[in-house]
Amino acid sequence: MSSLWPELLRITLCPDQVVLERGKLIITLDGMEPRYLEPEIIPVEPQHEPTLWTAPLAVLGIALDGLPEGPHDAIVILSNHFVDYPLLQAATPDQLNNAGEVIEQPLQAAIAELLQQHDCRLTSLLPRLVAFGPSLQDELQGESGWLVLVEEGLASIGLALDGELTHFRNFHMWPASSSVGLLTLLDQEAFRAGLRMPPRNLLLWRRDESEEIIMPPNAASWQITRLGDLPEGGAPYREVSQQTLLIGARA
Repeated sequence: MSSLWPELLRITLCPDQVVLERGKLIITLDGMEPRYLEPEIIPVEPQHEPTLWTAPLAVLGIALDGLPEGPHDAIVILSNHFVDYPLLQAATPDQLNNAGEVIEQPLQAAIAELLQQHDCRLTSLLPRLVAFGPSLQDELQGESGWLVLVEEGLASIGLALDGELTHFRNFHMWPASSSVGLLTLLDQEAFRAGLRMPPRNLLLWRRDESEEIIMPPNAASWQITRLGDLPEGGAPYREVSQQTLLIGARA
């Protein structure tokens, strides 16, 4: 890898695993574009730690120790387990771009310190739900709709109005097979957001394919797109530019 350009890292932190992808910038007809190698998936053993992110960061530190000497530019994607989304009706775009609203300050500081110790520059820190934003815009083409990401014990819901994510919410201990039904839940959230005509477009992603989502009979009136599941721990979103969302990182 050329010394003129820092190596690229895309890191996904989850409670049960760390995903590390190394890459580099490639010159194309459209300019400089990142290209990543196959992800390295490192399991995190459950431990009795003071925070949910202590063990994943320890595993990440060991992984970074094994990398060639820097410099590196790092994008960090956080599992939605680490994110405290405000209530749907209170989450405005300004709030969602405010790191204090969604990511704990100690977690931001711990990530920044760990990367600095390994000659890594934090270029972007964002939740997984936000990382799906570009793909959502591509799929909706300016229309309104829902983005639902299902991880272990958690469903993260994003509402897009006119193609732009505007409201987020986490549902912990997600009952994927609940008789209440996912679509009924979305109708309830639309009511909370004050929408007269709830959108009927749904983009659905599951990290674990075994996580079954039971759809009620009225699902026929919805347009449901299942976002492609990449290999476990992979990044199922379009490449995130460093300008998409910058949380906890400063030039």
